[in-house]
Amino acid sequence: SDPLQRLHCLHNASLSYQSLLELPVGSGDTDLDRIKMKIKSMNSEADKIESLYINSLVSVHNQCNHQLDKTLKVRQKLEMNLVALTSHDKSRGLVVDAWDDMWWDDFLLVVRLHGSEIQQKQLCERVWMDMDGYIQNSLVESANQSDIVLFPGFSDINGLR
Repeated sequence: SDPLQRLHCLHNASLSYQSLLELPVGSGDTDLDRIKMKIKSMNSEADKIESLYINSLVSVHNQCNHQLDKTLKVRQKLEMNLVALTSHDKSRGLVVDAWDDMWWDDFLLVVRLHGSEIQQKQLCERVWMDMDGYIQNSLVESANQSDIVLFPGFSDINGLR
């Protein structure tokens, strides 16, 4: 039932029959003709199975290549979009770096307009905790440096802006 296994069996059987042909034949030409016909039939079937098997592999390979090409094109387009996002010309007033577009200011404005007082306070506390942790780590690493500028104090979203 497995075509590849059948191909293997046909190939081995045809080799066996061919080795029989090389032996001296004593019973007559009819046995020899029958063996030759059987070998020819088996070789033909083996070629057919091999061809179908290779064609199916080529089809799968081509489909995989097509899918890979499609995926690579999507990835390349996304990479180009990312590069375009971070490398526009400043002279035209476009973004040069992701930080230059002041995205955080837009975020803080949205939080101020649409966030509850509790959400605003939680955001301020979280930023303060993160910055305080960063400053404490910096002070430990550079205890002898006097040029460290501490993060300015703030108590609301407007202080972050």
